[in-house]
Amino acid sequence: MPYQSRVKINGSYTFPYGIQVAAVVQSNPGANYSANRTFTLAEIQPSLGRPLSGGLTTVVIPMVKPLSVFGPRINQFDLRGTKILRLGTQRIQLNADAYNLFNVNTPVTLFGTYNARWGQPTQVLDGRLVKFSAQIDF
Repeated sequence: MPYQSRVKINGSYTFPYGIQVAAVVQSNPGANYSANRTFTLAEIQPSLGRPLSGGLTTVVIPMVKPLSVFGPRINQFDLRGTKILRLGTQRIQLNADAYNLFNVNTPVTLFGTYNARWGQPTQVLDGRLVKFSAQIDF
């Protein structure tokens, strides 16, 4: 398999008054996809001069070398903001998380059968998601 670089950077910073910010930036290789074409007996027999062996009626042939065609890189930026409150011996942590903050829709999987739909996305990176949560320690 060809070398594919993955980059993941994360960090956090604590501000005064119990405020924390954390971020994750990642860049992953694009989706690997193939270009397989199914040929029928009617397409093959004229050039082969005989029917396919074993009674087969179709054969699948890869049109590109495996692991040679990739989609665009998958880049994602996630962010978390936290406010920490202290009430006596209790600690309350209020969180706001944003995943895929820039709402990119990079293809994660691509259609690999060689026809009119070849190379079209079958799944894209999940859309922007914001989540609120709390944690109480006592």
